[in-house]
Amino acid sequence: MKMRWEEPRVEVQKFIPNEYVAACYNIKCNVPSGIGYIETNGTPGYQEGGWGQRGDQYLASGYGCGIVHYGVPGVPDDGPVANAMWQESGGWGGRGDYYPVYYWYQRAAWGDQDIHFTKVEDAEWEENPNAS
Repeated sequence: MKMRWEEPRVEVQKFIPNEYVAACYNIKCNVPSGIGYIETNGTPGYQEGGWGQRGDQYLASGYGCGIVHYGVPGVPDDGPVANAMWQESGGWGGRGDYYPVYYWYQRAAWGDQDIHFTKVEDAEWEENPNAS
């Protein structure tokens, strides 16, 4: 069956920009030696849980890598907010000050997920509008 020839048509589509743009943040992992945890029991400082005890949810221990991470995923639009606590290491195995931190997971080069923390009170982050 032969197709009938039709004159080509031009269809014009309008570009309508989306008003929502996700904010990306550059965040420095800046905590000193200590323990990161999610507060679960309302008692100040990190409370380890044992058999039958209700403790805080342990996230990680060590210290911040000191690196600025670019385009950190999952940050709320109004910026990083406290979602965990950090308990500094004290002398001779003791515990020091504790304060709110923002934590996030980021995939490492070898495929594992690293966890990072940044202090909320000493904010070291900036919005990166060109990354979204």
